[in-house]
Amino acid sequence: MPVVLVVIYMALYLTYGSFLNAAQVLLAVPFGLAGGIYLLYALGYNFSVAVWVGFIALFGTAVQTAVVMVIYLEEAVTRKRDELGGRLTRPALLEAVKEGALLRLRPKVMTVSAVVASLLPIMWSHSTGAEVMKPLATPVLGGMVSSLVLVLIVTPVLFYWLRSGTSAGRSARRPWRRLVSRPDRPWARPKSDERSGTNNSHRRNNAMRIHRLIAVVVLGSALVGSGLVSPAWSAEKVIQTQKAKDVVITLKSESGQWAPGKNAFALEFTSAKDKQPVDAGKVTLSTSMAMPGMAPMIAGATVSPDKTPGRYLGTIEFPDSGARQVTVSWDGPAGKGSTKFSVSVR
Repeated sequence: MPVVLVVIYMALYLTYGSFLNAAQVLLAVPFGLAGGIYLLYALGYNFSVAVWVGFIALFGTAVQTAVVMVIYLEEAVTRKRDELGGRLTRPALLEAVKEGALLRLRPKVMTVSAVVASLLPIMWSHSTGAEVMKPLATPVLGGMVSSLVLVLIVTPVLFYWLRSGTSAGRSARRPWRRLVSRPDRPWARPKSDERSGTNNSHRRNNAMRIHRLIAVVVLGSALVGSGLVSPAWSAEKVIQTQKAKDVVITLKSESGQWAPGKNAFALEFTSAKDKQPVDAGKVTLSTSMAMPGMAPMIAGATVSPDKTPGRYLGTIEFPDSGARQVTVSWDGPAGKGSTKFSVSVR
């Protein structure tokens, strides 16, 4: 994910030739990210490879729509400047931004409508492969809806703020002042040394602010992707806690229970004495369900160690609900052992 953000940012820089304009367009990424996360939470999907692939597709689409929005705004500003003979006042700039945003309204709504119409059948599908396509389509569907509102509203505001030189409601002379002038006093073209001094200083200050924002976004994504920091939405709930000798085994999942279908879970091994993580080595988990007059149904889980010591991640699939007898075995530096407990699938 951090690599994707960096690649998108560099592609935007090559397009605009300006780090500041590239950063402005890149802000469409968190706009789409918000809607994707909310829809994932509403539908109860876990984060997986398919979900991250969906987010990558969403980021590209969201940035593309922001690029087109900026193109419409630039064209509207150019037309307005030509009408006024090459000098642009702040009210005229505001009017041009409104005109450009309104021109972009219909194409943006049509784009989002086409994407939503193409993805809704996937969300209702129950055919083969639907369990993979639904998590992939969910972030794109939610992110396109949120980016529709935010790109149409926030991007023109940022565009006007950057071009007019207003910050937090205070008027001040900023970069692009040769582009924007006051109604009562048009800006005179500054001298060469003034342009290279004051204007460049303001431009560097604005660029530094945007660069810091981008650095925070990329660094945060890198920390989450590396596992050093867990995002708030990945909080897990305890399903069962079992003590075996000097080891405490805790079974967790995002919802706090197992349900029919595919389930992701985590096993944490800690010392019963000091609550410190324990290296359990090779860990296996299996479940069985007693059936009257039939052999018990046995299901095994894929378990692999996480980057966090004493923590193991796994997935297991259940065809239906009911009580399961869970067996956890381990063999490692902490010794060899196993434990059994019951978990209800509902």
